[in-house]
Amino acid sequence: MPPRSQESTINFADEHHQKHPLETDDLIENALKDFEYKIEQIPAGEKKCLLDAQCKCPELLTDDFKLMFLRTDVFQVDLAAKRYVKYWENRVDLFGVDKAFLPLNRAGAMMDDQEYHSIGYIRTVPGHERLLIVDPSRGSKKSNIDALTRSCVVTVQQALEASEEMQKKGSICILDLGKATFYHHAFVKRFTEVTNDSFPLRCSLFCIVNAPPGVGFFVKIFKLFLKPRMKNRLYVIKDDAQLQELAGIAMKDVYPNLDPDK
Repeated sequence: MPPRSQESTINFADEHHQKHPLETDDLIENALKDFEYKIEQIPAGEKKCLLDAQCKCPELLTDDFKLMFLRTDVFQVDLAAKRYVKYWENRVDLFGVDKAFLPLNRAGAMMDDQEYHSIGYIRTVPGHERLLIVDPSRGSKKSNIDALTRSCVVTVQQALEASEEMQKKGSICILDLGKATFYHHAFVKRFTEVTNDSFPLRCSLFCIVNAPPGVGFFVKIFKLFLKPRMKNRLYVIKDDAQLQELAGIAMKDVYPNLDPDK
């Protein structure tokens, strides 16, 4: 059966100028059916890792899991299906065939990366469902890049699975450069490789706090190459009042409430 049209979807804009569909039971049901149809139309040779996942871990491929991809691409089914296929390619690339099809938790895919999962390079803030805190000072030049990347991917996916609000509206990321002593280029490159156009995450706001001199100028130059909607989501924060206005929390309230397990 060919996919049904989603033209009747009603969109509304949030405080960060992102549009979201008004989710109804019919929208979700039809979108999931269309999603499955699109996946079926992709040639087997282009979705080998997904086919492996369907055989080895079908219990992980729930409707709720697939819905994260649809929400990321605002129910544009073609884009969501491509993201889903690429997600499994990158998951196998990062975790290897022996662990990619295990649950993304300490007892599963992270069983041999406990040390890195405890570093807390990316952490969540209980009570603030969409908030992700990135603290580069928790990494080091000697860090195993793949292990560090795996720990961050797992942390973010667990946060997504726990927060329907983050799935629908996207994350609010706060990058704290206050204690960072170097730029971890290798990690940024690897993390981008395995998440770009494949991970089920939207970033609705990216705030850089405690930035050293020069970062603000670099960001202004960087913004010249961004699309208008992305320019309005990237900020170098001057003070807690600005962060409170944009993200709904001040830095003085972040760290006392961080996830205690990280």
